[in-house]
Amino acid sequence: MKNIDIARKLGISPTAVSLALNHHTGVSEETRQRVCRLKNCSMSGSVGCSVLPNRSITLAIHKKHGEIMNDKPFFSDLISTIQQEALRYSYNLNVLHYKLLQNKELYLDTLRAEDNKGIILLATELDQEDFDIYDEIQKPLILLDSVSSAVRLNAVTINNRGSVFQAVRYAYNLGHRSIGYLKSLTHISNFNQRFEGYRSALKFYNIEKNYHPVFELPCSVEESCLEMKKILNSTSGIQIPTIFLSDLDYIALGAAKALKESGYRIPQDVSMIGYDDLPSCRIFDPPLT
Repeated sequence: MKNIDIARKLGISPTAVSLALNHHTGVSEETRQRVCRLKNCSMSGSVGCSVLPNRSITLAIHKKHGEIMNDKPFFSDLISTIQQEALRYSYNLNVLHYKLLQNKELYLDTLRAEDNKGIILLATELDQEDFDIYDEIQKPLILLDSVSSAVRLNAVTINNRGSVFQAVRYAYNLGHRSIGYLKSLTHISNFNQRFEGYRSALKFYNIEKNYHPVFELPCSVEESCLEMKKILNSTSGIQIPTIFLSDLDYIALGAAKALKESGYRIPQDVSMIGYDDLPSCRIFDPPLT
């Protein structure tokens, strides 16, 4: 029986029939069984309509404060992509959020549930004590966007140290010898690694004794701009380096706006290098490297 005939007989759409036969989410178990019966196959796994065992995995989104993850397109794009890939491989994806002051034991019990076959943990804001908690969960688990050398967990991460080292190399090859850094007021392991890459590159190029100011700024464009203005206005005769690197594009954009409004020309007086390649960087005047 063709899918369109099954759909007409059951009063459902051909898409629903396809979802049921291919073991995708989007249809109820009752509908799946009705489709399979019409397809002349049993639920025990006859040829042509084998029913896969439970294939649920969990995307766990752990927020310590949300300052890094809230309202950032990178994370919404990441979650969307994971959902699409889970569907493509016939997995049910459960998205589970954890926030500060939430019932942690209830959250962890949900992750330990028998029908949860594995965990993808968005670990951007995690610190060491959080890594230790997840290390004790007896489930296949992979970290995204953070890692700790103190636990035995696999991870997919950004090469934070190496990428900032290359940014310093780029600036050095352009002739910059006074390379400032715009550091996040919110500390996470990614930012710590980026700053390590910055410091090691200054040492590698034997310019660590030059003037390299480090300013700590908030993670939003607006707050970064306000804080940078305070720094520029409160320090008499402040010396600005010839280029700034930053932990985030948001920080760089806010600081650049403050510098421009304070009379500095970009890039004639000071150049800027951000981190993340946000679409908004291309429309900033001038565009952010």
